[in-house]
Amino acid sequence: MSGKEMVLKYGSSSDCGRRPYQQDDYLIITNLFGLKNAHLFAVFDGHGDDGAKASQYIKKILPDFLNKYQSKFLQDSVATLNTIYDEMADMLCENEDIDTYISGTTAVIAIFYDNKLIISNVGDSRVVVGIEDEKGNITAKQMTVDHNCYNKEEYDRIISKGGRVEALQFGEESFGPLRIFKGSLPYPGLVVSRSLGDEVARRLGVISKPDIKILEIDDKLKFCVLATDGVWDGLSNEEVVEIVHANMDNPQRASEQVTQGSLDGMDKLQIDDNTTNVCVVLSQ
Repeated sequence: MSGKEMVLKYGSSSDCGRRPYQQDDYLIITNLFGLKNAHLFAVFDGHGDDGAKASQYIKKILPDFLNKYQSKFLQDSVATLNTIYDEMADMLCENEDIDTYISGTTAVIAIFYDNKLIISNVGDSRVVVGIEDEKGNITAKQMTVDHNCYNKEEYDRIISKGGRVEALQFGEESFGPLRIFKGSLPYPGLVVSRSLGDEVARRLGVISKPDIKILEIDDKLKFCVLATDGVWDGLSNEEVVEIVHANMDNPQRASEQVTQGSLDGMDKLQIDDNTTNVCVVLSQ
């Protein structure tokens, strides 16, 4: 795609599922920094009593930080994104209108700029891309790491900081994913090992440092999907890519089908969660 103007089509959708309220949020900025070939897409998944406030707040302040560090970002996107996540985390925890003691949010951000796709994330919201292989088939490639305690690096860091890691216990049985607890206490019970907010968990090794990957954009990259864990709980990476591939001419329809598919999938597994996704199709 070198030398050609990047043309993106996108769609987004969200549903609170069987939860009583929506804690997910998303952000789309076209012509980022006023540049034709710079576009941002982001998804946030709040958790805890003030999770919705946390995700909405990060959505609100992210553009301000990008504008503040525009010249630095254009020179060194990785270092700048590390700074932005760090400062957003501090600003969220300092906000007296949001109780971040055991509340916070994930963040996954995809920025198209200078023929690159720059992906950063904390938490278990995910980016999956659809890539054309040598045979012309579209394959799913996960671009982010889910930050949870099934990941050895994450688990080891939490344990080294004095965190207790186990699933919820009911009598002799364990239920659900591994969670992070403080000593023998029944909280915070956080699933993600990186996040923004979560003041108690920050003392237990939960960090706001993002993983960052940069993908060179070429004709084999067909689309990318950003989504909260509700999508990935209900659908596999491959199922999501199959839906989007079948609807590349209409990414809004693709997004809505991903949402419905994830709701159906979560129902089968008796999982309750919000679901949010943004589908971005590259037009060549």
